[in-house]
Amino acid sequence: MMQELRAIFSGGLASCLSCPERQSRYRQWICANCPELTEEKVSPDTLRFLALRALRRAGYPLRRTELDFEDWLALGQIEELIANLHSNSRLESGAPLTFPG
Repeated sequence: MMQELRAIFSGGLASCLSCPERQSRYRQWICANCPELTEEKVSPDTLRFLALRALRRAGYPLRRTELDFEDWLALGQIEELIANLHSNSRLESGAPLTFPG
């Protein structure tokens, strides 16, 4: 799941529509064996956690008992991963870092 999230948030999600092999007569085999992460290949767990994250960011009040311990840990890890990816992209782009407060 974390590899999928890294790809999604770093812009590495591939689009089948722009693939040069799209018109190939072997398209079905090529697509099935493609190493790229596409929307169709994102796991249901990843989509579920992205939906939970979106709800939290929108202000939905998730109560402590609505998720189990492992789900809360996974959400925390996802937030850390996304924060790290954002801070690394700011450092690489040369954009100034801003700190709250």
